[in-house]
Amino acid sequence: MRSTRIQLVVCLALFYAICETVALPFVAFSLGSNMVLPAAPLKAKIWGWTSSGNQAVTVTLNPGAQVIRATSSQTAPFGWTVSINSPNPSFTQYSITISSTGVSDVVFSTVLFGDVYPEA
Repeated sequence: MRSTRIQLVVCLALFYAICETVALPFVAFSLGSNMVLPAAPLKAKIWGWTSSGNQAVTVTLNPGAQVIRATSSQTAPFGWTVSINSPNPSFTQYSITISSTGVSDVVFSTVLFGDVYPEA
């Protein structure tokens, strides 16, 4: 029983140390690779947060090199939102790159734009 508690404490300490050294992800968890976003005439929204206020965020859609810049809010949780001018529906595969200072870039690959219907 005592060794189990020691193992648990060690695991928690390691988990805490890893979490402290890795920057928090700054993109909403509902977004990712292999997703379908709404096509034109709608706009696709990408959102997330930064570790501090007034931090610049850049979102790039390729192909097409559409670049959208945003600045996080001054109050916690320092959220940001961008609206992408969605292309027409097609089978063209896009990538979305999200970058900000102090964290690794996030790249979503195989992103399609098409008709998106909410689940009934």
